[in-house]
Amino acid sequence: TSDWTGVVHSVLAKIGAAAGVSRGYVCENTVNENGRLVGCRRHTWLAPNVPSQNHDAYPYEELGLGRWVEVLQSGKLVAGLVSEMPQSERPRLFAEAVRSLIAIPIHVDREWWGFLAFDDCQQARTWTDSERDSLRAAADMLGAAIARQRTQDALVEAKESLEGRVQERTQELQEQVLAKDRAHAQLAEAQQKLIETSRQANRKSTRLNSSHSSVSRM
Repeated sequence: TSDWTGVVHSVLAKIGAAAGVSRGYVCENTVNENGRLVGCRRHTWLAPNVPSQNHDAYPYEELGLGRWVEVLQSGKLVAGLVSEMPQSERPRLFAEAVRSLIAIPIHVDREWWGFLAFDDCQQARTWTDSERDSLRAAADMLGAAIARQRTQDALVEAKESLEGRVQERTQELQEQVLAKDRAHAQLAEAQQKLIETSRQANRKSTRLNSSHSSVSRM
């Protein structure tokens, strides 16, 4: 399918199963009502018997993940053992039973869109270079798919907008034609009334002339 959202779950499932992780998820950046940057979880895959996460939205600064913004926005990865991460980041991660994680930035049209992440809740694993490269490639492909979808959506919107303008213009022209037809009909009616009025006036004048002639002969 051309819609990336229709296949992302199966992609997460395949990567997660192959990597032997506990969770895989995709987060999209948004801005909340306070103007703070938030990572919103859009898609999640869970291995059997793994609990779901506690939150669907992660205000980076409020959850002690401010470092992630700088790292991911620059195109780098956040990866490693939770026990070795900055103290401010551990409470949220430990609360979701995460022992090791990797988060890879997703860029769309050169803008940081969000991230692709995988959690290991079973072991304190170290992510190998080959795993990092493979997951980065997956994130890059996901970013490309999102960009293509944006382009397709923009084209559809432009097409619908153009069709709407054409319909509006067609309706305007039709209304103008109808208005002209009405004006012509009204003009013809007025002309007919003038002609009839003129005829009546002529008949009346003829009668008056006849009356004058009769009086003169008397």
